Amino acid sequence: MRPFLLQPAFKDYLWGGNKLRQIYGKRSDLKIISESWELSVCKGSESVIASGKLNGMSLREFAQKYPELLGVKDGIKILIKLIDAKQDLSVQVHPCDDYAARVENSSGKTEAWHVLECEPGSYLYCGFLRETTAEEVRERIQNNTIEKIMQKVFVEPGDTYFIPAGTIHAIGAGIVIAEIQQNSDLTYRVYDFNRRGPDGNPRELHVEKALDVMNFMPATQCNKDAPIAKKAHGYTLSRIAHCDYFTVDKLDLDGSFELQMDGRYLSLLCTDGTGRIDCAETLAVNKGDSIFIPADNPRFSISGTGNFLITSQN
Repeated sequence: MRPFLLQPAFKDYLWGGNKLRQIYGKRSDLKIISESWELSVCKGSESVIASGKLNGMSLREFAQKYPELLGVKDGIKILIKLIDAKQDLSVQVHPCDDYAARVENSSGKTEAWHVLECEPGSYLYCGFLRETTAEEVRERIQNNTIEKIMQKVFVEPGDTYFIPAGTIHAIGAGIVIAEIQQNSDLTYRVYDFNRRGPDGNPRELHVEKALDVMNFMPATQCNKDAPIAKKAHGYTLSRIAHCDYFTVDKLDLDGSFELQMDGRYLSLLCTDGTGRIDCAETLAVNKGDSIFIPADNPRFSISGTGNFLITSQN
């Protein structure tokens, strides 16, 4: 089956802004666009096929109707988002698969962040600076000092951070990221800067569950790693994230690139520039576009100038 464009689901969380509309061409009736769920089969937040003969079908329905075009066991198990943090996100943590299955009847959430835009001086939090304990974390939440023992990392466009389940973290204000994660919306909010929700009440925290799943050791695994690059005429391909759940390659294109498929579907997310996919037919790709490439394609090629994230499910 030919590749197709996906229309994302949108979220208007209170910390979001309008860069996804202004920079990435996202269209929504929402006043703010905090997140666009570019590849999603989450019930109620599905992305929708926006080109070709299946135009209008949700990706969830596609995955159920054509499992042979996924090339993976048990359906689509990843979720890809664009996130615009105009304000700080809450300090939070996600559970591993075992805890999530036992307590929440859900999967866990390991994720990777690829920084697309950031204001000068922008930073994120990723793990602890030193070994700590549940007792200390609980006390620091209560006295508003939890940030003092978290690893603060100043970011630049092009940085990538791997956030395993159990890692305390927060995206800071002024950052736009592409997030590749397990297909789960399970978040335990640890601290929210005493912020109030739209109803005027303090936003709910999930401290005890968060402490159940938190890794209290110093952060090492979430630091950005030097990507493994393959350079050829017209492109550079860099491996920026790899784990049990997904693999992400960054394609810097100034010419053409061809990839042999391995029997699994692929996601192609254009983060800058324009391109043209040739795979049974031609499909134009612009900044902000999310393309799904079904598993039955033996290869695909793309030409143009820009940056693209290629994600496969492991």
